[in-house]
Amino acid sequence: MGKNAVLQQLRRYVNRELSLNQLEGWILSHLQSAIDSGDAEYSELMDGIDVLLMKLGDGAISEVDFFGEICGIVDSAATINVTFSPQLVARFEKLDQNDSSLHITGTGLDLPVVWVR
Repeated sequence: MGKNAVLQQLRRYVNRELSLNQLEGWILSHLQSAIDSGDAEYSELMDGIDVLLMKLGDGAISEVDFFGEICGIVDSAATINVTFSPQLVARFEKLDQNDSSLHITGTGLDLPVVWVR
């Protein structure tokens, strides 16, 4: 188990392949293994979801709010960060980014930005 397995279950919930009760059961049955794993990302993700489930159970958030939070977790996991080395950046005349492309002046590169869910 690990972070990817959790994200897979969250995606299933977001896609309505799992009910809230099924997701909660899965999270609770794997929470201790996340804590014991020594994998900080995995245990922090599971702990965060557990906190959301407790808030939902206490009535502090609605099921709609919970669903929105889970969607946010799934969306943020789909983000890919790209880092250019300082040596490479120094070779660029100008670096522009908009919602559809990454244009690097002085290189002839115009890279499309693709959004994947």
